[in-house]
Amino acid sequence: MDRSRPYPIWPFLLSVIFCFRGYMEWKYIRESRRHQVSFLLAAASLTFTGLMIFILLFRY
Repeated sequence: MDRSRPYPIWPFLLSVIFCFRGYMEWKYIRESRRHQVSFLLAAASLTFTGLMIFILLFRY
């Protein structure tokens, strides 16, 4: 893996993990509202992934 180029797969995998975690917390631990934090982190990670893809597409 070449480290000189950004790879958007890592933030995307993080967002998938946070989405899954948020869904499980929402489904089984509704009273704690921790699922909102997990969904917020997933949204931030997806935003970062989109930004990385945008930079990669319009870099050249």
